[in-house]
Amino acid sequence: MTDTPAGWYDDPENPAQYRYWDGTTWSEHRSPKAIRTAMKNQGPGAPVSRGFELFQKTWVPMLILAGIVILAFIAAAVMGVIALEMAVSPSIFDILERVFAADWNPEFDPADKAFEDSITWNWGIAPVGLLVVAVLMAVTAQYLAIAVGIVHAASHNAGHERPLGAAFRYSASRLFRWAGILLLWMVVWAAGIFLVVMLWVVSIQFAPPLLWLVAPLSALLMIFLWPYAQLSSATLVLAPRVAKPFRLTVELITPQWWAMAGRVLIVNLALFGLSIATSLLSAIPLLGIVVALAGNFVLSILQITMTVTLYEAMDGPLDPELETVPPVS
Repeated sequence: MTDTPAGWYDDPENPAQYRYWDGTTWSEHRSPKAIRTAMKNQGPGAPVSRGFELFQKTWVPMLILAGIVILAFIAAAVMGVIALEMAVSPSIFDILERVFAADWNPEFDPADKAFEDSITWNWGIAPVGLLVVAVLMAVTAQYLAIAVGIVHAASHNAGHERPLGAAFRYSASRLFRWAGILLLWMVVWAAGIFLVVMLWVVSIQFAPPLLWLVAPLSALLMIFLWPYAQLSSATLVLAPRVAKPFRLTVELITPQWWAMAGRVLIVNLALFGLSIATSLLSAIPLLGIVVALAGNFVLSILQITMTVTLYEAMDGPLDPELETVPPVS
């Protein structure tokens, strides 16, 4: 099998299970065939129903994860306020108190105008550095939480109950690699968007009749790339380390593009419907805030679980480490 790409194949030592071939030799990672057969989705609506089932199994650990993220956001906000306090004079609290006063009117009140003119900013190294750290903390906490949630949910989906701590260690050990790939993707996507925008600008300025061609082509391009863009992040987190995530996403989706596009559409329609319902329920007096917070939490977790089931639906391979985690006793 020296020319065989890395992946899961029949174990030559035990036909009742799969074994992971790393592209060079057989690894020690094995997976029972019964579990992998049960993972396959059937029908376009399967990712939605399986996503709800997965939500019921994982919502408690996800709630703990959400609490940790909220604490990280609070810490980042405190650091941001401290950075602003270091950079501005007078105090940021004095400014807020004065600006939000009912009689604040610098256009007609000389005292308010004088106070506005007295505000000075001094963005030295310390406040800028602290603000950068705060932003990085918030962004890292959010992305890491999503990755941990995907890993945790995917482990449950594969029949293994990987605890949050193990999911965190797995995700943290790969975070810098994921961040580098994401930055590369962002540059490529930004370049592509820039080219499309420039094509629109040139058409509008110099050849308006071309808009009849540019507009539908742009829409078709967005529709075509939609499944790849939505599932590439799951491939990045869940696929074997030796795989090139976006190339693997293309290889998996392209032969079944229509089926996967339909599944992605159904998942997004389901999430959109839940979002509308949450918005309507949040208008209930007194209970609106609680309903809004609970609804946003449910939507966030369902986005993760349905992303996992979509990845399963396109028959995406799991990293060997995720396949072989023993059940929690």
